[in-house]
Amino acid sequence: MTPNTFTIYLIGHAGVGKYTIAKELSDFNFKIVDNHLVNNPIFSLLNLDGVTSVKENAWEAISKIRKSVLGFICQDTLSNYVFTNELQEEKCDHVIYNQVRNAAEARGSIFIPVKLIISDESEHKKRISNLQRKERFKETTLPLDRIAKGLIQIDHPNLKELDITNLTPAQAAERLLEFVEAIAKTSVISNTEQIFIDESGNEAVNKQIEGGMNVYDESKIGPYNCYPYTIFIKRNDAKIIAGLYGDIFGTICRIECLWVEEKRRHQGLGTKLFNELEKFAISKNCKMLQLYTTEFQAKEFYEKIGFSIAAILENAFMGHRVYTMRKLL
Repeated sequence: MTPNTFTIYLIGHAGVGKYTIAKELSDFNFKIVDNHLVNNPIFSLLNLDGVTSVKENAWEAISKIRKSVLGFICQDTLSNYVFTNELQEEKCDHVIYNQVRNAAEARGSIFIPVKLIISDESEHKKRISNLQRKERFKETTLPLDRIAKGLIQIDHPNLKELDITNLTPAQAAERLLEFVEAIAKTSVISNTEQIFIDESGNEAVNKQIEGGMNVYDESKIGPYNCYPYTIFIKRNDAKIIAGLYGDIFGTICRIECLWVEEKRRHQGLGTKLFNELEKFAISKNCKMLQLYTTEFQAKEFYEKIGFSIAAILENAFMGHRVYTMRKLL
């Protein structure tokens, strides 16, 4: 597929003007995905003052939002996008960078990472102290420790480093558009294919592969639904003590995982969960329950509640036998 759109990734320290430049680019048909578009649903729930660091559990929630945003964007192959973020030379930031790059590639877009640099500390202080930043849950003091570490190291043929110390946002955007135009003129359309191995759990590419497979499947067997469920038991203090989850696939209710807190095992909780599951599955017009278990897990329990062995796989889980088990409803 020939790339006909562009994805610009503006990377720079807090306060350099990434978002302001992105707004200038939006006048030229670029959709903005500012890092605070992803961050602020969580930041708005915290008492941030622009100085105090953000807790780890907040970043975990933000990561889930980012994956959802990127997954949605991958469905849009016709638009230009400009992303913004501050990325350091850290493993977690390389993961974020690769997620955006992979999303661009998945939608057939030319990816252009851009490092924005301010070489004058006084100019940087002036920009970051703008009171409007605090309203958007942004830092208002120079992150001297992160500046000392430097930005993420990027190896990409389209990398652009731009010193914006003496540039207005409009001028910076103009320089970037000139760079984009130059890349567009020199991009070579290749008829060869490359094979990649990605160990980052590339959700964007995975969704594209799964979507293609689903289209093929439906061409053979017609439309079908597949949606998740979770059934769990929790105490009054909100602690979860047992649960199971899986998905409904056509008329089959698949169980992916069952867990009961160790000190509460052999007290009937597993049976209660499966009783609820059966009622739920029948309400969804399921004809069968299906699961996988190993010889050291809960095979005997499943047999006790009515499951039977449908298949056996030898050495399928760290040298152990795996059973496919089913129960007709």
